[in-house]
Amino acid sequence: MILAIYGSGGLGREIFDLAMQINYKKQKYSEILFVDDQRKAGILNGIRYYPFSEMKQTFNTQEIEFCIAVGEPLLRAEFANRIKRENWKKATLIAPTSVVADSVQIADGCIICNFAVVLSNVVLKENVLLQSAVTLTHDDVVCENSILCPHVSVGGGTSIGRNTFIGIGANIRDHIRVGNNVVVSMGASILYDVEDYAVMKGNPASFIHYNDGKYIFSSKNEK
Repeated sequence: MILAIYGSGGLGREIFDLAMQINYKKQKYSEILFVDDQRKAGILNGIRYYPFSEMKQTFNTQEIEFCIAVGEPLLRAEFANRIKRENWKKATLIAPTSVVADSVQIADGCIICNFAVVLSNVVLKENVLLQSAVTLTHDDVVCENSILCPHVSVGGGTSIGRNTFIGIGANIRDHIRVGNNVVVSMGASILYDVEDYAVMKGNPASFIHYNDGKYIFSSKNEK
Protein backbone atom coordinates (compact mmCIF):
# COMPACT_ATOMS: atom_id res chain seq x y z
CA MET A 1 0.00 0.00 0.00
CA ILE A 2 1.13 3.56 -0.83
CA LEU A 3 0.27 6.54 1.37
CA ALA A 4 -0.54 9.79 -0.44
CA ILE A 5 -0.32 12.90 1.73
CA TYR A 6 -2.64 15.50 0.23
CA GLY A 7 -0.83 18.79 0.85
CA SER A 8 2.92 19.37 0.93
CA GLY A 9 3.24 22.53 3.03
CA GLY A 10 4.43 22.72 6.61
CA LEU A 11 1.64 20.52 7.94
CA GLY A 12 2.21 18.06 5.11
CA ARG A 13 5.86 17.69 6.10
CA GLU A 14 4.84 17.12 9.72
CA ILE A 15 2.41 14.41 8.64
CA PHE A 16 5.12 12.86 6.49
CA ASP A 17 7.34 12.59 9.58
CA LEU A 18 4.44 11.05 11.52
CA ALA A 19 3.78 8.52 8.77
CA MET A 20 7.46 7.57 8.77
CA GLN A 21 7.30 6.96 12.53
CA ILE A 22 4.23 4.77 12.10
CA ASN A 23 5.84 2.93 9.19
CA TYR A 24 8.94 2.25 11.26
CA LYS A 25 6.74 0.41 13.76
CA LYS A 26 4.34 -1.37 11.39
CA GLN A 27 5.87 -1.32 7.88
CA LYS A 28 2.44 -0.65 6.38
CA TYR A 29 3.43 1.52 3.41
CA SER A 30 5.78 0.64 0.59
CA GLU A 31 6.04 4.34 -0.29
CA ILE A 32 4.90 7.70 1.07
CA LEU A 33 4.37 10.46 -1.48
CA PHE A 34 2.76 13.90 -1.77
CA VAL A 35 -0.24 15.05 -3.77
CA ASP A 36 -0.32 18.80 -4.33
CA ASP A 37 -2.28 20.61 -7.01
CA GLN A 38 0.12 23.57 -6.80
CA ARG A 39 3.14 21.49 -7.87
CA LYS A 40 4.15 19.78 -11.06
CA ALA A 41 4.87 16.07 -10.96
CA GLY A 42 8.44 15.38 -9.93
CA ILE A 43 10.80 14.26 -7.21
CA LEU A 44 12.15 16.41 -4.38
CA ASN A 45 14.51 15.06 -1.71
CA GLY A 46 13.70 11.55 -2.91
CA ILE A 47 9.93 11.97 -2.47
CA ARG A 48 7.53 11.82 -5.40
CA TYR A 49 5.01 14.65 -5.93
CA TYR A 50 1.89 14.57 -8.11
CA PRO A 51 -1.01 16.88 -8.84
CA PHE A 52 -4.25 15.05 -8.11
CA SER A 53 -5.12 14.77 -11.81
CA GLU A 54 -1.81 13.05 -12.64
CA MET A 55 -1.91 10.86 -9.56
CA LYS A 56 -5.23 9.39 -10.78
CA GLN A 57 -3.59 8.41 -14.06
CA THR A 58 -0.62 6.77 -12.32
CA PHE A 59 -2.24 4.69 -9.57
CA ASN A 60 -5.44 2.71 -9.08
CA THR A 61 -7.77 2.93 -6.10
CA GLN A 62 -6.59 -0.39 -4.68
CA GLU A 63 -2.93 0.50 -4.25
CA ILE A 64 -3.07 3.91 -2.58
CA GLU A 65 -4.78 5.61 0.36
CA PHE A 66 -4.92 9.27 1.31
CA CYS A 67 -4.45 11.39 4.37
CA ILE A 68 -5.30 15.09 4.18
CA ALA A 69 -2.61 17.46 5.42
CA VAL A 70 -4.06 20.95 5.10
CA GLY A 71 -4.83 23.21 8.06
CA GLU A 72 -7.95 24.85 6.63
CA PRO A 73 -11.08 22.90 7.67
CA LEU A 74 -13.14 23.73 4.58
CA LEU A 75 -10.29 22.61 2.34
CA ARG A 76 -10.11 19.41 4.36
CA ALA A 77 -13.81 18.93 3.62
CA GLU A 78 -13.33 19.69 -0.09
CA PHE A 79 -10.43 17.27 -0.46
CA ALA A 80 -12.26 14.56 1.51
CA ASN A 81 -15.30 14.88 -0.76
CA ARG A 82 -13.08 14.66 -3.84
CA ILE A 83 -11.44 11.49 -2.53
CA LYS A 84 -14.79 9.94 -1.64
CA ARG A 85 -16.41 10.78 -4.99
CA GLU A 86 -13.67 8.98 -6.86
CA ASN A 87 -13.61 5.94 -4.55
CA TRP A 88 -10.16 6.40 -3.07
CA LYS A 89 -9.44 5.14 0.43
CA LYS A 90 -8.71 7.39 3.40
CA ALA A 91 -5.93 6.50 5.82
CA THR A 92 -6.18 6.85 9.60
CA LEU A 93 -2.86 7.75 11.23
CA ILE A 94 -2.31 7.33 14.98
CA ALA A 95 1.06 8.30 16.43
CA PRO A 96 2.82 5.59 18.42
CA THR A 97 3.39 8.03 21.30
CA SER A 98 -0.30 8.96 21.61
CA VAL A 99 -2.58 7.52 24.31
CA VAL A 100 -5.92 6.38 22.90
CA ALA A 101 -8.46 4.47 25.00
CA ASP A 102 -9.92 1.26 23.61
CA SER A 103 -13.42 2.76 23.83
CA VAL A 104 -12.61 5.65 21.47
CA GLN A 105 -14.45 5.66 18.11
CA ILE A 106 -12.24 6.86 15.25
CA ALA A 107 -13.68 7.40 11.78
CA ASP A 108 -11.77 7.16 8.50
CA GLY A 109 -9.26 9.86 7.68
CA CYS A 110 -8.48 10.96 11.24
CA ILE A 111 -4.94 11.91 12.24
CA ILE A 112 -3.78 11.74 15.86
CA CYS A 113 -0.34 13.24 16.35
CA ASN A 114 2.39 12.61 18.90
CA PHE A 115 1.60 12.84 22.62
CA ALA A 116 -2.13 13.38 22.11
CA VAL A 117 -4.32 11.89 24.85
CA VAL A 118 -7.79 10.65 23.87
CA LEU A 119 -9.74 9.18 26.77
CA SER A 120 -12.85 7.09 27.41
CA ASN A 121 -15.67 7.04 24.86
CA VAL A 122 -14.47 9.98 22.79
CA VAL A 123 -15.89 10.06 19.25
CA LEU A 124 -13.80 11.39 16.36
CA LYS A 125 -15.78 11.77 13.14
CA GLU A 126 -14.29 11.68 9.65
CA ASN A 127 -11.16 13.64 8.79
CA VAL A 128 -10.48 15.13 12.24
CA LEU A 129 -6.94 16.31 12.95
CA LEU A 130 -5.59 16.24 16.51
CA GLN A 131 -2.16 17.84 16.61
CA SER A 132 0.55 17.18 19.18
CA ALA A 133 -0.28 17.09 22.91
CA VAL A 134 -4.05 17.59 22.48
CA THR A 135 -6.10 16.24 25.38
CA LEU A 136 -9.68 15.02 24.92
CA THR A 137 -11.41 13.70 28.02
CA HIS A 138 -14.35 11.34 28.50
CA ASP A 139 -17.31 11.48 26.11
CA ASP A 140 -16.07 14.35 23.95
CA VAL A 141 -17.23 14.45 20.32
CA VAL A 142 -15.26 16.13 17.52
CA CYS A 143 -17.11 16.40 14.21
CA GLU A 144 -15.97 16.20 10.61
CA ASN A 145 -12.91 18.10 9.31
CA SER A 146 -12.23 19.95 12.56
CA ILE A 147 -8.70 20.75 13.69
CA LEU A 148 -7.41 20.92 17.26
CA CYS A 149 -3.99 22.58 17.35
CA PRO A 150 -1.14 21.64 19.72
CA HIS A 151 -1.80 21.71 23.48
CA VAL A 152 -5.58 22.15 23.22
CA SER A 153 -7.42 20.71 26.24
CA VAL A 154 -11.11 19.83 26.25
CA GLY A 155 -13.18 18.94 29.32
CA GLY A 156 -15.44 15.90 29.41
CA GLY A 157 -18.77 15.66 27.61
CA THR A 158 -18.08 18.56 25.24
CA SER A 159 -18.98 18.53 21.54
CA ILE A 160 -17.09 20.38 18.80
CA GLY A 161 -18.89 20.89 15.50
CA ARG A 162 -17.71 20.27 11.95
CA ASN A 163 -15.22 22.49 10.09
CA THR A 164 -14.10 24.12 13.34
CA PHE A 165 -10.60 25.34 14.17
CA ILE A 166 -9.31 25.39 17.76
CA GLY A 167 -6.06 27.35 18.07
CA ILE A 168 -2.87 26.50 19.93
CA GLY A 169 -3.21 26.17 23.69
CA ALA A 170 -6.95 26.86 23.86
CA ASN A 171 -8.94 25.38 26.75
CA ILE A 172 -12.58 24.31 26.53
CA ARG A 173 -14.55 23.51 29.65
CA ASP A 174 -16.68 20.40 30.15
CA HIS A 175 -20.23 19.78 28.94
CA ILE A 176 -20.59 22.61 26.46
CA ARG A 177 -21.20 22.80 22.71
CA VAL A 178 -18.85 24.50 20.26
CA GLY A 179 -20.68 24.96 16.96
CA ASN A 180 -19.85 24.42 13.28
CA ASN A 181 -17.36 26.61 11.39
CA VAL A 182 -16.14 28.20 14.61
CA VAL A 183 -12.71 29.78 15.10
CA VAL A 184 -11.22 29.70 18.60
CA SER A 185 -8.10 31.82 18.92
CA MET A 186 -4.85 30.52 20.39
CA GLY A 187 -4.82 30.61 24.20
CA ALA A 188 -8.56 31.27 24.49
CA SER A 189 -10.60 29.79 27.34
CA ILE A 190 -14.11 28.74 26.32
CA LEU A 191 -16.50 28.66 29.28
CA TYR A 192 -19.92 28.71 27.56
CA ASP A 193 -21.60 27.33 24.44
CA VAL A 194 -20.36 28.84 21.17
CA GLU A 195 -22.78 29.39 18.28
CA ASP A 196 -22.08 28.41 14.67
CA TYR A 197 -19.62 30.62 12.73
CA ALA A 198 -18.46 32.53 15.82
CA VAL A 199 -14.88 33.78 16.18
CA MET A 200 -13.83 33.66 19.85
CA LYS A 201 -10.77 35.27 21.45
CA GLY A 202 -9.46 35.97 24.93
CA ASN A 203 -9.35 34.51 28.43
CA PRO A 204 -12.15 34.17 29.23
CA ALA A 205 -13.13 34.09 25.56
CA SER A 206 -15.61 36.54 24.11
CA PHE A 207 -17.36 36.77 20.77
CA ILE A 208 -15.46 38.95 18.25
CA HIS A 209 -17.42 38.59 15.00
CA TYR A 210 -18.93 35.98 12.71
CA ASN A 211 -16.74 33.92 10.41
CA ASP A 212 -18.63 35.17 7.36
CA GLY A 213 -16.07 33.96 4.82
CA LYS A 214 -16.03 30.52 6.49
CA TYR A 215 -12.30 30.11 5.81
CA ILE A 216 -10.16 30.23 8.93
CA PHE A 217 -7.06 31.92 7.54
CA SER A 218 -8.69 35.09 6.27
CA SER A 219 -7.37 38.56 7.07
CA LYS A 220 -10.49 39.30 9.09
CA ASN A 221 -10.04 36.30 11.38
CA GLU A 222 -6.33 36.94 11.91
CA LYS A 223 -6.77 40.48 13.24
